[in-house]
Amino acid sequence: MRQVSPPPLTRQEVVSICPGLQSSPTEVRHWIQKYLVYRGIEGANANKFFWRGIELHRASYVTLIEAFKQHCGIVDWEAEVLAYDVYTIVEGSIPPPKRGIFQKYVEEVFGYDFYCGLMMGTRPHISLMDRVNCGFCWLQFIIIHSVLTLILMVITLFLLNT
Repeated sequence: MRQVSPPPLTRQEVVSICPGLQSSPTEVRHWIQKYLVYRGIEGANANKFFWRGIELHRASYVTLIEAFKQHCGIVDWEAEVLAYDVYTIVEGSIPPPKRGIFQKYVEEVFGYDFYCGLMMGTRPHISLMDRVNCGFCWLQFIIIHSVLTLILMVITLFLLNT
């Protein structure tokens, strides 16, 4: 009797089953195994991968490279390719947070681009110039917000005295 191999995984299937923040080490290991099979590598190489979901989501690109080399026995160049791909999959799997009061306020008063400039500093692995730009955005926000607050206070005092 002829054995039929299961159809290969597609990228969309791998992305859709990406483990969440609360995933157990077993779930993460099974996902890494499926990912390796998707990339054409033996899935059993991931048997030593014992990360929880939160560790996977907090891992940087460099950490993932080291993990693939240490836990899966994958060579340098291959580990770099896999780590970058896994990093982008994991980064894109978390839905964007709901808009909070601060975001709504900044977008209403200053605009969305300004909000992006303020939040740029919260991203991991940004360049020095991006950090400087973020600092200038925060400085500008604090100064403008202080001036607006003082103007409102003066108007309020003026109206109360008349």
